[in-house]
Amino acid sequence: MSKENEVMAFLHEHVFDRILNSDSASQSLKKGVRYTTICLGQRDARGMIPYYWSAISGTEKRTEFARQMKDEGFTRFEEVTDEFRDRFTDEWLLTWFAQCWQPASYARPRLQSSSRVLSRLRCGQASPARRTNCQNAAR
Repeated sequence: MSKENEVMAFLHEHVFDRILNSDSASQSLKKGVRYTTICLGQRDARGMIPYYWSAISGTEKRTEFARQMKDEGFTRFEEVTDEFRDRFTDEWLLTWFAQCWQPASYARPRLQSSSRVLSRLRCGQASPARRTNCQNAAR
């Protein structure tokens, strides 16, 4: 299973599917979940992790969405943070980096410290074009 699929499977199991499969969830809540899954799906593993954390500490719109989840009786991102943090660590992300990094056969890149690699991996958010596509797809 890819790292992206691991993150999505975790979030589907703990948050998304309970809402999407519920007859009592409001359409606006389901729309918000679909929007979130689209946005996450447009990122690689290194971009999914910061997106998750920004969903918790984010804008007024995101906190309103979390309040709506709670009011309707569903699990919020905040309620699975401990398990998410324990599972999707920097070491987990480094294994993703090792799996997808393919050095050119003609040149061997200089090794970097793990902290420098991690700082670059944390910057894996979607490009402006992908964010626009994400926002348009959810409408």
